[in-house]
Amino acid sequence: MLDIIETDRLRLRPVAATDRDELVALINDYEVSKWLTRVKYPYTASDFDEFLIYAGQNPQWIIEYHGTVAGCIGLDGEFGYWLGQSFWGKGIVPEAAYAILSDHFKNPRAHVVYSSYFLGNEKSGAILARLGFSPIGATTQPHSLAQGQSVEAQPMVLTPEQWHFLHPPILETADLRLEISTLATVQENYEILKHKKVAWDLGTWPHPLELSDVMDRARDFRWRGAWNGNFLMRLKHSGQAVGVIGFYSPTAGRRDDMNLGYAVHPDHWGCGYATQAVNAVAAFVFDRYDCASISADFFDDNPASGRVLEKCGFKVVAHGQATGAARGFETPDTTMQLQRQQAQAAL
Repeated sequence: MLDIIETDRLRLRPVAATDRDELVALINDYEVSKWLTRVKYPYTASDFDEFLIYAGQNPQWIIEYHGTVAGCIGLDGEFGYWLGQSFWGKGIVPEAAYAILSDHFKNPRAHVVYSSYFLGNEKSGAILARLGFSPIGATTQPHSLAQGQSVEAQPMVLTPEQWHFLHPPILETADLRLEISTLATVQENYEILKHKKVAWDLGTWPHPLELSDVMDRARDFRWRGAWNGNFLMRLKHSGQAVGVIGFYSPTAGRRDDMNLGYAVHPDHWGCGYATQAVNAVAAFVFDRYDCASISADFFDDNPASGRVLEKCGFKVVAHGQATGAARGFETPDTTMQLQRQQAQAAL
């Protein structure tokens, strides 16, 4: 069963038998059907009945605009959409398409999405390009049922990495805006991580830290919406960077091995920013991954980090020894975990 997806103006829901009259009236229009591959013209109630069976087995949503049926959008073999003429020019398709693709790419194992548009329908091509689709290969000659002939079309493709690069997630808390770290934020990340007080409590960053170290990691990093993500914490009211937080799974999300790490600039310790960021990122991870828990470690001589995790619902699961890059020697270390069920119960 498809989820119902809502935006500011739209409600995207599964196709129902009660949509027959409205949908037939909208699509039984040559100016609509001529741009589609599998839609006949004229379009009849029996054609809708065949489509209803198809929609029961493939992802197809009715587009409701302020409660009125406006068209249809699908994500089956190819991503496609159409609107009745009276709904053109209102920005409905970009809004619906963004909502459907956002929902699709939330899944860390989301597949590549293909689409296409008939040459002559450059408005549709422009919509796909704005969403992140790119042309792939030479044009093709699919058969249009409405036109009764083969029509030249441009195939398009959208990969998960393209989508996440162009539409990065942004998380917000009471005081913070969390955005994905990029090459453009290297200097801000460096200003946080260069402090010995910060590096001393982390596992992977050395001290002294060179700007080039942060730059190299930023160049290697690719946000895929999958098993790792590094966010920069910004104050919402000023935009000032105050910390970093990230998550990582060594098995690319295939096992229950999700880990979380964070750091706050010393000037902003004690303000509750780490707690807000941990809660936001934990909710983000549980919303997108199947993992049953999230783990986080802290050195025992940094009890403030343990208190942050405890406030966020984490429980101690192990004690051991760990060597931080800045320390260079083993230090007593504690591992804490947040269980999915505990996190959901706290909401």
